[in-house]
Amino acid sequence: IDGQLTDMSLSFTRTYLPNQTITANVTGGASPYTCVWSGPASQTFTGATITPTDGYGIYTVTVTDAIGASITGTYYFGPVHNITTAVDYPTIQSGITAALAGHSLLVDPGTYLEHITINKDITLSGVDKNTTIIDGNNNGVVVTITANGVTFENFTVRNSGTTANDAGIGLQGVSNCTVSDNIVTNNFAGIALVGCSGNTIQINTLTSNCFGVYIGSNTIPSTGNTVTANQISTSIHIAGTTTGDGIYVDLGCNANFITNNTVNNNGKDGIYIWKSNTQTVTGNIANANASSGLELMSSSSNTITGNTFNSNSSYGICIRSGVESSTLSSITGNTISGNSTGILLKDDVSGNNYPGVVSGNIISGNKIYLNTSYGLETQQSPAGVSYTAEYNWWGNASGPYNDPNNLCGAGNKVSTNVDFDPWYFQEGMTTINTLPVLTVSDIPNISTITSTPVIIPVTIAYPVFSSTLDPSIMSDARIS
Repeated sequence: IDGQLTDMSLSFTRTYLPNQTITANVTGGASPYTCVWSGPASQTFTGATITPTDGYGIYTVTVTDAIGASITGTYYFGPVHNITTAVDYPTIQSGITAALAGHSLLVDPGTYLEHITINKDITLSGVDKNTTIIDGNNNGVVVTITANGVTFENFTVRNSGTTANDAGIGLQGVSNCTVSDNIVTNNFAGIALVGCSGNTIQINTLTSNCFGVYIGSNTIPSTGNTVTANQISTSIHIAGTTTGDGIYVDLGCNANFITNNTVNNNGKDGIYIWKSNTQTVTGNIANANASSGLELMSSSSNTITGNTFNSNSSYGICIRSGVESSTLSSITGNTISGNSTGILLKDDVSGNNYPGVVSGNIISGNKIYLNTSYGLETQQSPAGVSYTAEYNWWGNASGPYNDPNNLCGAGNKVSTNVDFDPWYFQEGMTTINTLPVLTVSDIPNISTITSTPVIIPVTIAYPVFSSTLDPSIMSDARIS
């Protein structure tokens, strides 16, 4: 140019919301440089760095150096940004398709009428979960994840199809994925894991889905997944069609972790576990659900600890057997209050002639009080079977009402075949109360009595663990 050779080259770098910019980077030539831009709607800009206020589309820049040599380049500014490569795309799926494993994509606010498949290890993030919306238009699975190691975060995902195969977010046969901080609404399943292991579903808000979170299987069960710190409510129950459960764990999906979720106001159960074992259910709040806070159906060896099950229409916890047993679960440290029945143990041996049982669970260290019907009720129990529920707080120092063993108990009622003794004396559960043991001395032969009244000594004693009894205990003995 004018007898001068130039080796100018041009590249682009980016910043993203909340302060989006495009910068033209020049190498070669002679500084200083002059940059003149034109936008997709013919707006002009000057300077190496511009704010792309002319909308999405192609921005053209001409850079002229100090001796008059120039170079022209174009940059496509779109709503989907690969922040690893500084390249933009018009749709989410086109950005995913062009990305390589390990790349990070950022999506601007807007409504994207797309069904996307994430089939490589990338991070896909929305700028604002309230305004970055992927809408399935009431059809199919909105977001499908088929690669390990994906992070999907900060979107609203809505309007899947309405069949049993549809979901807002569907993970299929993957591991080590994280689905975090999304709003998931108006889908069949909000988030579904099918044949998945070791994934984390966290800090999502799920409303108005037929299932909130579904953990299921195809030929491979979903195991070892963590569902934590989610807000799940208003799941929709339609009799014979949809369950309305907040969290549903399906057949054979063992050893998942359901922790610190709030699962309230759902159309059926807060948490439903069906024919799967060794779940860890801790720190959850499952209140005001239309059926139970938690239901275990033919599910054994679960750890149910530190949860709150309050104000559910039927049961705080419902444990049922069927063809398989619901046994050997540890139910400790929970608060169960304001339900119709606090805990139901329903053994279907006598009701449906199923072989499973509900005996052998550990029910201890719980606060069970102010439930309107029973604190602990048993139904359809085989003859002669008793259930142990010792060391619980029943809402009153006198223990639970039990006929015939504790007619003076002013706490929640328990069924006749429940062993509730000993129990905690106060809500803080520091000391215990127990039924006294009465020893009546031998009654003399009536033929040898020559005067009245006849005095029959009665001794009231407490069991050997009396060192932990509350010192203020006053006991009434009734002899009949």
